[in-house]
Amino acid sequence: VFGDNLFAKEALWPEFEALMGLGEHKPFECVGTAEETFVALKKARSRYKATYPNMDLPQFFNLHQRTLDRTPDAMKHTVASTAADEQ
Repeated sequence: VFGDNLFAKEALWPEFEALMGLGEHKPFECVGTAEETFVALKKARSRYKATYPNMDLPQFFNLHQRTLDRTPDAMKHTVASTAADEQ
């Protein structure tokens, strides 16, 4: 759709971080909550690994690995449902 790997574009990292709730401003609700963004990013990371098993992850995922791997209790059900959908 975009023709580029958006996670490889460092200029977009602050936008992704804002959507994750890590920025100074709260993201617009129409884009999704920080929790929904975490789920989407975790799913994107998982799909990237599955689709390109011999390629390194984009640096964005490496920089935020700890943050993405922390799953707040409120998100566990959503993440579990998402993981089940991937299989």
